[in-house]
Amino acid sequence: AVRRKAPPEGGTTNLKRAARSCWRRFDYTHARTFMHIVIARRRELQRCCATPSRGLCAMSSPPPPATRLSFLEKLGYGLGDTASNFVFHPINLFLVYYYTDVFGLPPGAVSVLFLVVRILDTINDPFMGAIADRTRTRWGKYRPYLLWIAAPFGLLAYATFANPPLGEDGKLVYAYVTFTALVMIYTAINVPYSALLGVMSPSSAERTSLSSYRFVCAFAGQLLIGFSVRPLVRYFGDGNEAAGFAITMAAHQWWAVAPRIAAG
Repeated sequence: AVRRKAPPEGGTTNLKRAARSCWRRFDYTHARTFMHIVIARRRELQRCCATPSRGLCAMSSPPPPATRLSFLEKLGYGLGDTASNFVFHPINLFLVYYYTDVFGLPPGAVSVLFLVVRILDTINDPFMGAIADRTRTRWGKYRPYLLWIAAPFGLLAYATFANPPLGEDGKLVYAYVTFTALVMIYTAINVPYSALLGVMSPSSAERTSLSSYRFVCAFAGQLLIGFSVRPLVRYFGDGNEAAGFAITMAAHQWWAVAPRIAAG
């Protein structure tokens, strides 16, 4: 059997000198010596940490174990995405139809409206992330946005489908103002909500579980919206689609605001 050489003794200076020599000269002898030193230092650190009263390990205490999140905490966080879908999913499914067939806007004007709003949204998202990351309050970085913006979020969602009695130009201006404001405030509440996932627990397993709750609740909200909006519009409108959409969105906003506050 080949006997291995004992790792050479030496301090940090020898370690740095060996590393420089290894990379500068590509000398395999020095490379092997360098690895001996690294292994020796690693073993010394392991012995040190096995005896907490020795060396640097005596200056620090082991990190506290990660706290497991309760079922209600996970469910509360997941319901926040249910709330988002009570606003976001009706917009995806019905807003174009509402603007053209119920509100009476020209299809070309609606196309330009969606293009302008989506361009503004791409600019707004990174700015909102930077603002949320620099927020410092006694409620934390992200929770204040869920608590303070939930009510305006619901009111704007209702206003988007409110169908006020205006002329053609007035309706177009109203659509631009309400839809742009809704998308901006959706960003202001959903970007911090998404970022909240990363700070609720230091455990990757708990964060994965939170993410599962979130998407299950999100898909449940989408299914509920998909199956309920049209029957509710017919029921509340009784032949008047404009009134039916307004009342349906007003009823849905109770479910959009309360879970947001619960998630915060």
